[in-house]
Amino acid sequence: MEEVKNDEKVENVKEDKIDPLKAAEIVDQERKERIAKCSQEIMAVLKKYNCDFDVTMVLGQNRILPSIQVISK
Repeated sequence: MEEVKNDEKVENVKEDKIDPLKAAEIVDQERKERIAKCSQEIMAVLKKYNCDFDVTMVLGQNRILPSIQVISK
């Protein structure tokens, strides 16, 4: 897929060059790819230093409060 900057994508949608639904799908796919890449890099660093995540959730009034800590194995 050809790399197009987000500003160009917005302009293309405004000028009706790209279907808005297709543009949203492209942006969503790119976001998922960035998240996957970040996750891989984070997990590689945790593994390198023999660490892990400790994740807990506290249920508050009308909200969930996550607590994420890096811990040594």
